[in-house]
Amino acid sequence: MPLTDPAGSAMIRALAHGHGGRPVMILGLTAENVRRLQAGQPIMAKGNEHGMDFPGDVMILHGETGDDIIKSFRDAGVQLPEVKMPPPGDPK
Repeated sequence: MPLTDPAGSAMIRALAHGHGGRPVMILGLTAENVRRLQAGQPIMAKGNEHGMDFPGDVMILHGETGDDIIKSFRDAGVQLPEVKMPPPGDPK
C-alpha cells in the first residue's frame, strides 16, 4: 500500500540494511519538518518503532552551529553527557 502525506508533515522512519547487512536507521525529513526545526520545534520519535531496538526516544534538532544545537538540548530539558563535536571541516 503506498504511503501518502498530502500535508508534507510526516517524518519518514524506517529500518533497512546497508553494506554487509549492517542496520541503517532512516529518518526522512520533509520541507515542512525542516521549517519546524528551523523554528525551534524539535522532532521526537520513539526508538523502538519500525523494528529499531533503542529503548528511548530519538530527538532531532536544528541549529546554525553546534553550540546552538547544544543550547536547544538544554532548553528542551535534556541532561547531556559530554558532547563530542567533530573537528572543523569533518562532515561526520
